[in-house]
Amino acid sequence: YMMTLREKHQQGQFTITVELDPPKSSSAEKTFEQAARLKGKVDAINIADSPMSKMRMSPISLSYLLQHNKEIETIFHLTCRDRNIIGL
Repeated sequence: YMMTLREKHQQGQFTITVELDPPKSSSAEKTFEQAARLKGKVDAINIADSPMSKMRMSPISLSYLLQHNKEIETIFHLTCRDRNIIGL
């Protein structure tokens, strides 16, 4: 059993996260490979939202795919820049 990020925070343990940028295309295979190499070495993976203001795959979608298909805990970022209330 591996503790979740939340459980580690609740117990005051030191946690390590790393940030990955979503792919520029709809194929996430390269990101899956990067995440697989990090599994077991970090507590969670941060998924950036439009890094450098460039359009990329949705961080919500990529986070879902990593959590449910690869069993890797994620933290997705959601920036408000360039979005209206409907877009959020």
